[in-house]
Amino acid sequence: MNQNYFFSSMLVIGLASMLSCTTDKKDDDPYVTPGISALSVLNDGSSYETVYDSAFINGNNFGPGTIDLDDFTVEDNAVLHLAYYTTQPSQQDPIPINFRFSIDLNSGTELELPPASGQFDAFPISSWGRPKYHFFPYSNTLAGVQITQLNGYMFNYIGSTDVKLEFETAGIMGDPDLSYRNFVVNHVSTSYGAFSKASLGFEGIGAQYDMFFGTRQEGHSLYCVYKNYLYEDEFIAISINTDSVLIDRLIYSQYGSGMANPVFTTQRKTQIRHNQPIAYGTQVNRHYSQDGSVMTFSVFNENAFIINTYRYDFASNTLTQNLSNIALDGTGIGLDYDLDEEGNVYYTGYAGNGSNTDGVSVYKRTALGKELAGSDDFMISGKVVRLKFLNDKVYLAVTASQSQNSIHQISIIRQK
Repeated sequence: MNQNYFFSSMLVIGLASMLSCTTDKKDDDPYVTPGISALSVLNDGSSYETVYDSAFINGNNFGPGTIDLDDFTVEDNAVLHLAYYTTQPSQQDPIPINFRFSIDLNSGTELELPPASGQFDAFPISSWGRPKYHFFPYSNTLAGVQITQLNGYMFNYIGSTDVKLEFETAGIMGDPDLSYRNFVVNHVSTSYGAFSKASLGFEGIGAQYDMFFGTRQEGHSLYCVYKNYLYEDEFIAISINTDSVLIDRLIYSQYGSGMANPVFTTQRKTQIRHNQPIAYGTQVNRHYSQDGSVMTFSVFNENAFIINTYRYDFASNTLTQNLSNIALDGTGIGLDYDLDEEGNVYYTGYAGNGSNTDGVSVYKRTALGKELAGSDDFMISGKVVRLKFLNDKVYLAVTASQSQNSIHQISIIRQK
């Protein structure tokens, strides 16, 4: 098994492979410790199965280390792409060690990373914290995004790893969406902003991408711009204001750059009314069909646990609402969720329909009601750090510790 390691105390993505219960290991691997293996996080008879796990002796004289997820996805219903990291304590900031690899879920073998992966510059040290690393949906294209402040009010997102993404604007806010169409940004509150066009490119590892991003507009909790590749140079803005979800076509006569405003006209494609209050604590999530033709998205009030979900078909220009002001009950702190292509919600909650606060279950919420997704109380131990609904199944990333936190592990489990 060919393995490569690249790590630094800087905020850098590493191209690496690690010890796994599903792959062979080399005796000279620097992070493989004889006798150390991951323990199952699943109860006997669980309707979930482990498709990958790894364990690490993690820590030193300065204290215990940590393990956490960056992102994962599944390509062609057969290959798991995974990026995660550990931290080692030091006299100063913890030292991150980053891992990335691909596993064939049918054979359990580790696959080589694409030759041009990770070819773009690493991130500089930043006081803004760890970059956000995301896989493009259902693909092995990994992009890292680091926000940095420029001159007091201008901000810069720098993309690294497999793709080069770079732009700047005033007042951007929110997590990036590395979508089929474009790099976009969630937005809340109000501020000045502009659209900018970045480098032209093509899809694939080591490419530079066309990018458009949305900036905050007054009264909008979500404002994103997508390039619709079904039609040449059609740019679609999806926004949610105080009473409506809006789909607009933006027709540019001049692109913005930095502080320069763009010049464009707006043509309404479709809209629907909503009655969800947009308040502090509102989050937005997105989910894509495998071919990218359908996007479902949600507006979730994390304080009240109230969710609304929507479905937009780029090809037919059809916008519908699935869930309207639905409470995700039986949950606690640390709720994680994803959507399917119809706008139904899969989310983590307490077992026993919320009555067993020591157990974890996954629930599916539709317009008709709530049901279990898999078996109830399916985990022995561990913490769910990410839930994804991929290829009609629930996938979960779970972290856990052994031996009083001296050993850390990560597992990817899948609904049978």
